[in-house]
Amino acid sequence: MKILIDCAGGDKAYSAPIEGAKLASKDFDAEIILIGNEENMKKTCNDFKIIASENDISNEDKGIEVIKKKKSSSMVQGMMMVKNGEVDAFVSAGNTGAMVAGATLFAGRLEGILRPALAPLLPTRKGVMMLIDGGANLECRPEFLYQFGVMGAVYMKNVEKIFRPKVGLLNVGVEEGKGLENIKDAYALLNKPNENFEFVGNIEGRDFVDGICDVLVAEGFAGNVMLKSVEGVGSFVKSELKEAIYGSTMGKLGGLLLKKQFMAFMDKLDYTKYGGAPLLGVNGAVIKAHGSSNATAFYHAIRQAVGFVESNVNSNILNGIKKP
Repeated sequence: MKILIDCAGGDKAYSAPIEGAKLASKDFDAEIILIGNEENMKKTCNDFKIIASENDISNEDKGIEVIKKKKSSSMVQGMMMVKNGEVDAFVSAGNTGAMVAGATLFAGRLEGILRPALAPLLPTRKGVMMLIDGGANLECRPEFLYQFGVMGAVYMKNVEKIFRPKVGLLNVGVEEGKGLENIKDAYALLNKPNENFEFVGNIEGRDFVDGICDVLVAEGFAGNVMLKSVEGVGSFVKSELKEAIYGSTMGKLGGLLLKKQFMAFMDKLDYTKYGGAPLLGVNGAVIKAHGSSNATAFYHAIRQAVGFVESNVNSNILNGIKKP
């Protein structure tokens, strides 16, 4: 198995991807290949195969435009290598729009898939839940949302080992008649008997933390707003908790007594432990790591890529789409 790591993307380009690759190389039976500016990698990457790229893509670049202009970039080269079967998976913390555009344009969609979707994992009281779409498709037809449900369920079944995933639909109320027309039509599609998942109806944004569903289907606009809100609240809770504990002598004493419980709670809120967001529906394994990923986050994104390939997610998605 060959996993390609984009070292040029993300807020901590080169340092975090390289350190994450070093950690992963010790634990996973995969050949890890690095791509990026050769001079930036040579000094610290002697243990890895290196592929040189030019014209790095920034977060300010426009997705489809920059993909067509910067064909020697790590992003475009990585997608081409996925398409040509030179690598089994590609991991990047770079420009999200460019990654989605590049994967769609170069790697291509799986047969029968109307739109690829970003699918980050979020913590719940019962474990983890997949949010799909997290921002690749701002507006969606009902058929897109139905396929997101199938793809998410297939991933959670094969990678997270959930026997019959529960699928919910993000909406402004739990009642069947709530929401915009496309959401109501998507409800009707998802509510039909399906061997891939159990549909549990509409889910409000505040309720997902209870673990009501394993996959939460959303339009990319609403999904991305929810994702950023969850990240913001998580950061707020962590910082306020630290201040409450270390802000006084009594707090420090209490924190010392409850250190194990606090550490477990903080660990559950740590996005770096959940890996990246698989881009489901493209013809290859593509993992979008968080833009601010550190070495730990890259390690887990690589772990996720390995699990994706080993679980034959794309073959199972194809079968799932054909068998409602």
